[in-house]
Amino acid sequence: MRKHEIFLPLEGLIDVETERKRLEKELDKVMRDFDQSMRKLQNEDFLGIAKKDVVEGERVRFEALGGTKEKIEGNLEVLG
Repeated sequence: MRKHEIFLPLEGLIDVETERKRLEKELDKVMRDFDQSMRKLQNEDFLGIAKKDVVEGERVRFEALGGTKEKIEGNLEVLG
């Protein structure tokens, strides 16, 4: 499956400052979730007690949050 990204000029279509604030708020939430997931995966008690599928699910969640974090940071960079 191929992924494509399309870039459109947004000037005049959206309020850049409002979008920047929305992305910053979303990034804050993603960062909290990312940090919480990372702490779980670094916690030996969690790794020792939790079932393998739960640990694997947390690893998948951690990776997905990392991808989301990078995408939001890239979007913020584009907005300046």
